[in-house]
Amino acid sequence: MTFDDIDIHSLDMVPVLKSNILLQEEPFGAALIDIENDKFKLISSFEAFILALFDGKRDLKDLMLIFKYLKSSPDDNEILTDIVKFIKKRNKYVEFMKSSQKIINQNPHPKIFLSKSCDLFSPPNRFSKPRNLVLYVTRRCNLNCVYCFANATFAGSDKLNTTQELSTKKILELIEQIAELGIKSVTVTGGEPTLRDDLTEILDNLKRREIDVFLATNAVAVDDGIAHELKKNGIKKIQAKLDAADAQLQDRLSGVKGSYDKLINGIEIFAEHSFSVSVASVITSWNIKDFPQVVEKCLELGAAEIKPKIYMSGIFSSTNRGGSYLNPPLESLLLLEKTIEELRCEYGKRIEISRLDFSKMEINRERNMPLCPGLISTCCVMDNGQVTPCEMLSDFNDNFIIGNVKSERLIDIWNSKKADNWVARKNIDIGESCRSCEEFIRCKGGCPWKAIVSHGSWQCDPTCVRSPSPKKISFAEAPNRLQFS
Repeated sequence: MTFDDIDIHSLDMVPVLKSNILLQEEPFGAALIDIENDKFKLISSFEAFILALFDGKRDLKDLMLIFKYLKSSPDDNEILTDIVKFIKKRNKYVEFMKSSQKIINQNPHPKIFLSKSCDLFSPPNRFSKPRNLVLYVTRRCNLNCVYCFANATFAGSDKLNTTQELSTKKILELIEQIAELGIKSVTVTGGEPTLRDDLTEILDNLKRREIDVFLATNAVAVDDGIAHELKKNGIKKIQAKLDAADAQLQDRLSGVKGSYDKLINGIEIFAEHSFSVSVASVITSWNIKDFPQVVEKCLELGAAEIKPKIYMSGIFSSTNRGGSYLNPPLESLLLLEKTIEELRCEYGKRIEISRLDFSKMEINRERNMPLCPGLISTCCVMDNGQVTPCEMLSDFNDNFIIGNVKSERLIDIWNSKKADNWVARKNIDIGESCRSCEEFIRCKGGCPWKAIVSHGSWQCDPTCVRSPSPKKISFAEAPNRLQFS
């Protein structure tokens, strides 16, 4: 029952956290985690104390007695109004149940949050350990995609160098640490992870520690033997790729002749072996009109999902990988957005088709600027062991390298002074236009990757309403859905 459905004067109503919301204790506060979409909100200890009271055992009348004691107020109407305002503001997390129903909620005991030796009214600025992790096992790749942001090295290149890659022993040691920290979700990616001879050993170790693995592969090298091994290793969901339904166009995007047939074959094999196949399709100016045919091809191949990803210039776009010429025109993006809605109506019961994500390129109001989750909830371990907030930044400069698992433990890197400085944006060269902005304390300068691509340095996130025109590579345009004046 939602807030709008109830009579606030019905004191027998019982507020509870929604079934998809987990209240997780943190050393300096708590986190509300939506387990359905893995979104989170860091909250203060006092707010967590109140939410922990919503355990299904207390109706509004019981809560009023508690709050009257805390507030030292005899006015029942004032107390009830405060409670209702609190719940209404958090209606994404709280719902009402009837007192006659038995609710079992496994949240921490409320007293835990009031006994913390910290500021009870300030939320923590980050988790005490990573919630999830991205593991790059290699930068080698059997494709040479024109739009690659990861600076992967084509396996047929004379520049190929594997001497810096983490050894099997080091990766297994890292997996031990991941398990000790209670991290339950790891994305294994590259480059192309299937090019590592020890991939099955790596995945088997993750499986034995009950760590959920999402494997990102282009599927070019997949055969029945590899699919069988991946199934044994507990892999259930695979990300494959297909950018075009035309062989010549796909080969042009992949940079390898014959890649189309191999991509198709790989998706087919994964579907035949009952993997849930999520197909990533990078949308560029070259292939944007081809997306409906890609959806139809994925349906034919038995894919469960297709995710169109608007091309975004990477750090290397100013040198040799992609560039603004791949930016889809605004009018084409708007047409594709409409087309996707039509495809969702037509094929929605047979395949999940994601909507376009304009959030990474849209000009936003300051208070809608997303905060980078790097070193707040997640981090990346690169193929050479370097730990970085974001894989987009790992090759730019040492500001974005927090440590290296070859010589340090992951938790020590996470809790290092350099990690704290990153989160607070201390001792980092950020342009004065950001530093002097009143919104900086909240948005922390926005996305450094986009700023560096656009301006050549971390001057200003180009999606900020105050950002000057790009000096280097521009991002694709998108409609400004939030009218700003």
